[in-house]
Amino acid sequence: MSSKLTIAALLALFAGVGAWNVLRPGPAESEPADIASERLADIPMQLGAWLGADNEINPKAMRVAEAEAYLSRTYRNGNEAYSVMVLYGSPGGLGAHDPKTCYAGTGFEQKGPNQTWLTKTHGPLWNARFERDQPTKAALDVYWGWGTNGDWQSPEQPRLTFSGQSRIYKIYLQRAVPVNAEPAEAASFLPAFLDAVKVALVKIRP
Repeated sequence: MSSKLTIAALLALFAGVGAWNVLRPGPAESEPADIASERLADIPMQLGAWLGADNEINPKAMRVAEAEAYLSRTYRNGNEAYSVMVLYGSPGGLGAHDPKTCYAGTGFEQKGPNQTWLTKTHGPLWNARFERDQPTKAALDVYWGWGTNGDWQSPEQPRLTFSGQSRIYKIYLQRAVPVNAEPAEAASFLPAFLDAVKVALVKIRP
């Protein structure tokens, strides 16, 4: 299945995120958006056998998503591919929606409840299977979470969990899978990518 499907699903997700403002008592200081963009750009294009390529992104969709900085990329290793997106912005904007709400806009329905996928060193992500029947049968395994420095959480209410932060990161990782396929262990790509994100987000900037 082409990675265009997964990229389109990600863009539809963030296009459906509306503005949401929240009062945050004493928010923690945040970095300027240009520094966050530099950090995301530092994530390597090659991670072991996985080779990445940046995806074209409509800046308007990112403004609607209230993303002040972002990365959208597809990594491939043979016939396997992961589409990834990392956003930087306010907890109100980035915490407003999850895939169950927004993937419905492209015909996908979540199959079963959210599952917790535990990373070895960077905290838990949510994980779920999404499937659609029309216009063609398709399925996606999706992982997502929120964080501030490369350590991730999977809260039920991210806007409240991160209300003390002025800016956070949101991460999405997804791959196309055969329809009705049994759940499988995440490929080696996920821990490698999360390690690279951690390094980029904690790197001391000159």
